[in-house]
Amino acid sequence: MLFPTEKGNFQGYWDVIGLRGTNSDGYEVKDLFIPEKYAFYRDDHQNNYVDGTLYKFFSNTTYAIMFAGVAIGLARGILEAFKDLAMEKSGRFGKTLLKDNAFSQSEVALAEARIRSARSYVLHEVNEIWEEMTESGTVSTPEHRMRLRLATTFAIQEAKTAGDIAYHAAGATAVFANNPFERRYRDLLTVTQQVQGHKVHYQTVGAYLMGHDPEYMAI
Repeated sequence: MLFPTEKGNFQGYWDVIGLRGTNSDGYEVKDLFIPEKYAFYRDDHQNNYVDGTLYKFFSNTTYAIMFAGVAIGLARGILEAFKDLAMEKSGRFGKTLLKDNAFSQSEVALAEARIRSARSYVLHEVNEIWEEMTESGTVSTPEHRMRLRLATTFAIQEAKTAGDIAYHAAGATAVFANNPFERRYRDLLTVTQQVQGHKVHYQTVGAYLMGHDPEYMAI
């Protein structure tokens, strides 16, 4: 339902540790009449105002894809910040630069692999499903939605693991607010707490893969 913002009473409760910039606040309205032409159901694909493959995806799916992109981008930012830091920071007792430390080198490689594999998995599924839907002209199927739910959840969790690796490798440097770690890390942790990145989706997809009916509310 669409209405002027001045008609809503915003609650101002979005006081969170991460993703503060989304300002995902709540609001309430009272005794507000909304004309029918300003009310619609976003996933009513039978009455789309705009045709095209993009508008044949379901809302939850598009949210999941976007959150996966955010998580991957945050992990990439944390890893690149660590690589920059490693050029000048020494490890324990100040004897060896982090860039020359064998453990740091291995950790960077593992984080890189996780970020790239997560990104590739999501892009592969999105591109393949996009082509199938474009060719058929139909809305996304339960199988499409399950595949994307699995890919995006996995990507978010892998991004979080990669972020963990780089954040902890940076040591105490990462906890200072003026360094490019802590805000990204808080944002990344918040993505995993949001419904799109929750591990409960593995059970949803696993049940479907083992023959159970789709749980549409979850996908």
